[in-house]
Amino acid sequence: MNTDNMRLAHRSILLGILTRYGYETPWASAWLIADAPAMIARYAAIDAFFRWNEQLPDDLPLDEADARYERELALRGLDEDMIDDFWSDWQVHLQDGQIHDIALATFEADGYLTWRW
Repeated sequence: MNTDNMRLAHRSILLGILTRYGYETPWASAWLIADAPAMIARYAAIDAFFRWNEQLPDDLPLDEADARYERELALRGLDEDMIDDFWSDWQVHLQDGQIHDIALATFEADGYLTWRW
């Protein structure tokens, strides 16, 4: 697989070029040079929200957990549609025209991402 000029897409929308590709079983990684840099901030905010949510104590009363969840979404400028949309339909487009579906694992604020092929 030629990893030169790989492009990242979400929902078939090309987001930019992937650089500094690496692979360490089972994870692939690269940095995204985004066509629209605000996209990095949006996806990184969603990823950070998921990490915040994993730290939420399991023993909170449901109404308190829901209130914290909604408050954190609002603070990050996110909504449920963005959250629901995040985990599916990611692809890497190769220079030779091949398109590979990937399972995204992380999307950091500096554009660094990890995924599984």
